[in-house]
Order: sequence, then structure tokens, then C-alpha cells
Amino acid sequence: MDILPILVTWDFTDVSAYALEHAVRMSSMSGKNIVLLHILKNDSEEETVVSQLKTVSKECKRKHGIEPKIIVKTGNIFTTISETANNIQARLVVMGTHGYSGIQKIIGSRVKRVLSKSNAPFVVVQAPPKQIYLKRIIFPIDSNTETKENVSFIINLANLYRSEVIVLKNITNNLKLDFKTDLTCDFIINNLQSNNINYTEHIHRDKTNFYNAAIDFVGKKQADLIAITTNEINSLKDYFYDTAKQQLVANCHKVPVICFNPKKDNLLTI
Repeated sequence: MDILPILVTWDFTDVSAYALEHAVRMSSMSGKNIVLLHILKNDSEEETVVSQLKTVSKECKRKHGIEPKIIVKTGNIFTTISETANNIQARLVVMGTHGYSGIQKIIGSRVKRVLSKSNAPFVVVQAPPKQIYLKRIIFPIDSNTETKENVSFIINLANLYRSEVIVLKNITNNLKLDFKTDLTCDFIINNLQSNNINYTEHIHRDKTNFYNAAIDFVGKKQADLIAITTNEINSLKDYFYDTAKQQLVANCHKVPVICFNPKKDNLLTI
């Protein structure tokens, strides 16, 4: 199996086709191969599904010049996706979803088992890509210091696509939280500057929910990608905070979101 391929979860729905289109865009820029993963409920369907996936793969080659490899496994999304991603050393996992109800299945508390066991970030998509390039990447920054771990990956993306990184900084008037946010933001901006990444910084000072405001900001800036770090859920406060991020992932503008798992190595290139 090729090192660091892009893994696409495939369930024969429109949104899985959107996920494949996004993976094709990334592959055309990065040279990574694509792997389609379908998860079976029972082995009796395997022969039929393999045949259908081969058709999908050949059609992809006809349209885009890229022929994805296929993997069919019996299991469930909560373990099989992360196990497969780790086994093939996937660089990214691209998943399609149907709005907020679908996001709850992907980013909700149960699916922490998917992200927590995966070494690769997840790109969650609701619609096909609008263009081949990622012109604007929105990077919301709050008091979560683990966000710093993802800056190398964002820099690699920005270099690959010649993107502008738009840093959206949350100010709450809570001195302790804002101090942590300032440190994280300064670290990220210093790294962007040292790598000659085109960036702008915007500050959100409103007391309204930061991630709801970020959704409006995404629309105004016509963003092509949003980057967030998922939270470890250790308390009720963490749960509601993470629920706000779910709404950002399911944003009404249908902008794809790359979700980083805390404490994973995101230093490798796309």
C-alpha cells in the first residue's frame, strides 16, 4: 500500500461522491494516491460491493486520470475507519455528511472513538468542491492550546495551494482564557510569518457564541476550508463547547472542515 494515501469513506451516497471529488482535488495537487473504504455489516455483501467499487474506481480514472484502490471490510465506523487509516498510514480521511444530523454521527461524543484512535485528520464535506484551489483557509483560534499542534499541517496546505490563512481570534474578556488565546495566536502567526504564508488576522470580541460567529465569518470571507481542533470531552462544559464546533462543521455554507485530533503528529506534509 502506498505511503500516506488519502482515505475516502464510501457508502454509495451523493456525499461520499463529494468526498471523492475533494480527494481527487487534493490528489491532483499533492500526488497522493486515493483509497476507497466501504464498511460492510456482513460478509455476504462483499462480492457485490467489490464489483460496484471497481466500477466507481474505473469511472474516477476515466474522468480524472486517478484510479483509487479499494478496501472492503466488515465492521463499524467507530473502529474500522481509524484502524484502516492507521494501517495504510493515511495522511487524510475524507468523509461526506448530511448536515448537522450527519455531523452528530461523525463528530458527536460517540465518534470521539473514531478521531481519538486515528493518526490522520478528518476532512468533513457536505458538497462538491467549488474550485481546484483552496484560496482561503479559516483558522479559528480560542483558548485551546492544542491548536498550536496543527500549524505545520496548515502551513503545508497553504504552501501547496498558495492559500491565504485567515486567523480568527476569539477575545472573551476573561483574562485567563484570553492570555492562553494570545499565546496560541502569537505562536501560530509567528510560524506563518517565518514560512512566508500570506495571512490576515481578525478579532472576534462579541460575547455571542464564537463558533456561531465564525459561521457568519466563513460566509463573508467565502472560505474554501475551515480548520479546527476537536476537544477532549472531560466535563459537561467540554461537551457543550464541542457541540458548538459541531455546528461549525455542519455550517450552512457547506464549506469543508478539517478536524484535527488533539495530541496527534500533524507535522508531516500533505
